[in-house]
Amino acid sequence: MSKKMSLLLARGGVAVAAVSATASSFAAGLDVTGATTAITASETPIQTVGMAVFAVLVLVATVKWLRRVL
Repeated sequence: MSKKMSLLLARGGVAVAAVSATASSFAAGLDVTGATTAITASETPIQTVGMAVFAVLVLVATVKWLRRVL
């Protein structure tokens, strides 16, 4: 292996080790309870809107089908 290639690999290994050590230290102190609570609280309204949109789509499809049949 050439000298340039071995030097590049050595530098890359140090960079990867530094990035992985930094990422693990940031992840240790992350608190996601607020986000989890907000997502859980918004679950019911999202389901209601989704069902309303689905009902309208079914209604439109039914009307188109009935017009084609008649």
